[in-house]
Amino acid sequence: MADMSWIDALVIRSGGGGSGVGGVTSYDQLTNRPIQNVSGSPVVVSRLPSGVYNIDGTWVITADESPRDTRKDDMFYVLNENGVCKLTWITAGDIFTYSSQIDGNASSIVEDKVTKESDETGAGGNISDMVGTFSDSGKDDPASEDLIGVF
Repeated sequence: MADMSWIDALVIRSGGGGSGVGGVTSYDQLTNRPIQNVSGSPVVVSRLPSGVYNIDGTWVITADESPRDTRKDDMFYVLNENGVCKLTWITAGDIFTYSSQIDGNASSIVEDKVTKESDETGAGGNISDMVGTFSDSGKDDPASEDLIGVF
């Protein structure tokens, strides 16, 4: 019979996800998750510690505002420090930023939309402005002259 001792290496052992001892099958069991999963209806963002979140359910910045829905792949970058809550919400096709006093109310929230949908011509919105225009040779774009010899 063939030596099958290598099969032991394929077995997933329960353990300290990311500790090199074995593996875990659930993202929420990892010890050093870069993105925290939270659930609630609503999740009050100004009460979360600073970090990156995926929110399942609804969310609000302050407890007195109307809840907002989330999509499964929405990302929330939260910075809560010095009495101010700053939030960047990235959702399919849009990026929003918010700020508010941590102990503030809905009227203290400042919202800004970083992106916009393309116009009727199909010529992109702010995203194309942020990324820039690329050509095959790079010679057609005067801004690319600044990069000659950089790489």
